[in-house]
Amino acid sequence: MPELIYSSEKFGCGATIKLDSGEVCMISVAQSGVLVRSYRDGSLFGSWFGQILYNEKTVYKAAQTAMTLALHYPDKTPLPTFQNPVLSAFANAVWHSSSAAEVSIVLNEASERPVA
Repeated sequence: MPELIYSSEKFGCGATIKLDSGEVCMISVAQSGVLVRSYRDGSLFGSWFGQILYNEKTVYKAAQTAMTLALHYPDKTPLPTFQNPVLSAFANAVWHSSSAAEVSIVLNEASERPVA
């Protein structure tokens, strides 16, 4: 089962989730868009130099992707209730993924799908 390592909406807006594969995904939501990185647990400076899984600088497109993810993953998780709906949708999608590769596929495919 995935594990929430860190989350904050007061000091930045983001969450860090350790997946079943041992990889860690860091989700960062800002006024400049959404960035999701992956790194191995325990790696030094992994959150700064880790592999970029998703990077959307257009806020409108990131919000559309979040809406698609929210529709695709309606199940509740043990994650805290985030005030930011974009963070909530991205964190929920990451939580349902088993590896960083799956996270990348899910997020990038959702960004290409029109919102139904």
